[in-house]
Formats: sequence, structure tokens, C-alpha cells
Amino acid sequence: MANKQLNQSLTNIFMAYFMSVVLGAVGMGIIAYIGLIVAFRTGFILPANQTENELISLTRSIETDSHFKLSNLPQGTSYLLVDKDGQELQTNMSSQLKKVAASSRDSYNLDHGRYGYFKTFRKPDGSHLIVNYKLRQRYRDPWLEQHLPRLSIVVIGLLSLGLLLYFILTSLFFGRYVKRQLWPIIRMTEKIQDEELEFSLPKTRIKEFDQIIQSLDRLRTSLRDSLMRSWQLEQEKQNQIAALTHDIKTPLTVIKGNTDLLEMTKLTDQQSEFLVYTKRNAQLLDDYVQALNQLTKSQKRQDYTPQLISLKAFFDDLDKDARGLSLAKRITWESQGLSSLPDIQANWDQSLLKRALINVISNAMEYSPTGSVVSMTYRLQDSQLLLNITDSGSGFSQEALESAKMPFYTSNTSRSKSQSHQGLGLAVADNIVRLHGGSLELSNARHGGGQVTITLPIIKKQV
Repeated sequence: MANKQLNQSLTNIFMAYFMSVVLGAVGMGIIAYIGLIVAFRTGFILPANQTENELISLTRSIETDSHFKLSNLPQGTSYLLVDKDGQELQTNMSSQLKKVAASSRDSYNLDHGRYGYFKTFRKPDGSHLIVNYKLRQRYRDPWLEQHLPRLSIVVIGLLSLGLLLYFILTSLFFGRYVKRQLWPIIRMTEKIQDEELEFSLPKTRIKEFDQIIQSLDRLRTSLRDSLMRSWQLEQEKQNQIAALTHDIKTPLTVIKGNTDLLEMTKLTDQQSEFLVYTKRNAQLLDDYVQALNQLTKSQKRQDYTPQLISLKAFFDDLDKDARGLSLAKRITWESQGLSSLPDIQANWDQSLLKRALINVISNAMEYSPTGSVVSMTYRLQDSQLLLNITDSGSGFSQEALESAKMPFYTSNTSRSKSQSHQGLGLAVADNIVRLHGGSLELSNARHGGGQVTITLPIIKKQV
């Protein structure tokens, strides 16, 4: 019940965000208003009509005191003093402002728009003092008035900066809140992607996110059931194959035993020839049974027992076996990059992986002409090891590139000319490599031979 009370919709969250921004803007405006009131009351800022009031208070002194000093005029004013004939006596105005001021001499108080106000004073000697000023708030401190922008610009700038900062902080707060609520969904999708399907459902405080979690849970359940059915079917298939191979081996053993007994009897030439054919095909059938057993074992994850092994020691041992195999088949074996492999560790099933690599190497030698070269190159790339096994045969056909990793695949090309070829070597190797989290890809080398590229994950840790 408590979770339901805490849950809220995305609409409410966005409304809360919008209201927070609006209330923040109003709050900033109120703070700015209160700040201006305090500044006015403390005298830090002078009101807009301060200059005008000061000029009014000085009117009597200016018009009656012939010794009035122009330096006593209020801060922020400029003046033009002319004689009774309009000739300039003294000024601190610009030339443009003087022209406007001269036209305002006969007016007591005149508004000239962007030039501000002009106020004329008649002095005892008949001269006229024309003072220019503007109605605007200003700083009491002359230094601030001189060096800072106009007060209105400062207020607008500070208010805008405050609003921007508040908007950024509010957006970050709401963004992090939504991200925290979204994180359980991200973790859930990652677990489903990794087929880690046994976990408790997370909870969020957002209704729509909980609905997504429920949908993902239904997907998880369907995927789990589907994987379970697939696993059961695979197990049934493997059990059937195991049972079939076992059932075949019994009569096959009888056939081989009887052929051995027949061979010990006196036979005609024709009977001997028939017996040779029978033994050859019985052996071929036995090879198929052994290959089926090997394929079934390569697909069983329970037979996969990885452990940390030395990369260099593993491939040194593999290289010796490959050289022995090449001598038997009169093929030249080349290893490129083996000596430069660092002595680091890999989490592999040594027996399974060695079987897979020997299958690929043997396959390459089988389809290479006598006296040709089969090579294997080693290359480290980040946390992966890349192996390229290249033969000197005719290469893979387009059909073989697409299907050679499938069990029992054999083509009619020269790469499958042997009648004893079961089409299981690459399929077994591919299964074992995938058990190790790697990949096996087929291609043709530039010189025309077939090429198998195997990528395997490693652990970069010195032994």
C-alpha cells in the first residue's frame, strides 16, 4: 500500500517540474524586488527623480547667488552656461548636446527624449545655466556609477543569471530523479539481454516505469519458457543421438567381429573383395558414430570446464601437435606471431579448445596439396586473441562460406572430395569456440586458399 501511495505519474512529475520553474522565477522576482527596496531605503541606490529633486532644492542658490560653484551641481548632470546674448561661457556638454541645450534656453523644463531633460536657471547677471539630467536610478557611490553598467542592466543581468542557474539546478535535480527511477529498467533489460532471467522485480516511484517493468517481466517469462523449451528439445535431440549411436554401435560391433572371423576363413577372391568393402564401410560407419559423439559432447555446456591457463604454454603445445600432424601429411606448417605472445592467462577449457583448433588445422591440411603450406597467425587486440588459419587449397565456395559450419555439411567441390569426410569438423570447432564466448568466421585468403578466423576472449594478467 505504501508503494502505491508513493507512486506518481510522469505527468505529475513534469507538472511539478514546470511549477518549480514558475515558482522559482516568481521567487527570484520577489527577491529582486525586496533587494531593490532595501537598496533604496539604505541609500545604496538613489531614486530616479533624485537629481531632479536636488536641482529643485538648488534653484534658489543658483538664481540668487552670483558665486554659486558649478561643481556643486548634482552627480550625473551636465551643464551649459551662456550669457544673455546666448554666447557660451562654460560647459561640460558634448557638441551635439550643446545644440539641443541651446534650443532649450527659453524653456524652464523641457523633455528631449533620448537626451533627457533640460532645466534652465536665470542667474543674477542675466546669464542662463542650462542643466541636462535623466530620470533614472543610480548608485550613490560615484565610483560604482562610473564603472558599473546602468542599474537597470545590472538588475536584469543578475535576475537573468539567477533564473538560468535555478533552471539548470532544477533540471539537473529532476533529471537525476528520473534517471534513478529509470536505472532499474536499464539493469533489467541488461539482465534479460544476458539471459540472466532469475531475479526479483525492481520497484520505482513512477507508475509508467512500473508498467514498463511489468511488460519486461512478461517478456522475461516468455523468453525463459522459450529457452527452457529449446533446452529441453536440445537435450532430447542429444539424448536421441546418443541413444542412436549406442544402438548403432551394437550391431556395428557384431558386423566388425563377424568380418574379422570371416577374414580368418578360406575365401574366394570375390568373397575377399566383398569382405574388404564390408570392413571399409563398417569402419566408415564407426567414424560417423565417433563424430556424432564428438559433436554431441561439444554442445553440452556441462562438459565445459574452463580454468586459468597460460596462453603461451597452451599454444606452444598446440604448435608441437600441429607440426607432428604436418609431417604425417607432408605439409609445411608455419606459425607467425607465436614467439611474440606474452605470457598471460586465459580462462579456457584447455582440452575442448585444443580439440577445436586441431580440427580446424587438420581440416586445412586435408584440403592443401602435398608439399604446400598451412599457416597460423596470432594477434592480440585489446582483450581478444585473433587466430588466422590459412591453407593452400582451392578455398571455400560461396555455398561453403554460408553453410560449412553446419553439422554434416559437405559440398561437391574439391574441398569435400574425400568419401570419409563427415562434415563435422568445423561444426564441432564452432560449437567449442562459442562455448568460450568467441567466434569462428570463414573466408578466402587473397592467394586463393581457405581461411578460418577465430576470435577468443583472454584475461590480460601476467602469469
